[in-house]
Amino acid sequence: MKQPRDPETPNEWQLAVDAADACLALDAARQYGLVAGGPKVDVERALWIVAQGKLRGIQPRPDAIKNFLAEIMRQDLGLPPKTPPPLAPALHVAGDCPCGFWHNPESSRLIGRPRTEAA
Repeated sequence: MKQPRDPETPNEWQLAVDAADACLALDAARQYGLVAGGPKVDVERALWIVAQGKLRGIQPRPDAIKNFLAEIMRQDLGLPPKTPPPLAPALHVAGDCPCGFWHNPESSRLIGRPRTEAA
């Protein structure tokens, strides 16, 4: 099996965290007998992605599970995938800021290590 790659950009992390959260919900529903079939969930990988996202200040979007299930249904119907929404507001590249990390310039919310006073 091919080794999965880790997300790199903040947008990729958001998408991965959303998907991991939805996969964990699907796996839980399967364990409780609420659903049968569907994609196989790598629970350890999903938990790791959610934990790593949290360290970067990224939480699952409130509609992550709904969007995931809608995408599965779109695939079952043979419809093209829906383009995910971009992160808003836009994040700027680390090189644009003395702190050296991605963050929301409007709120200074960092995705990475905490900002130091010297930065």
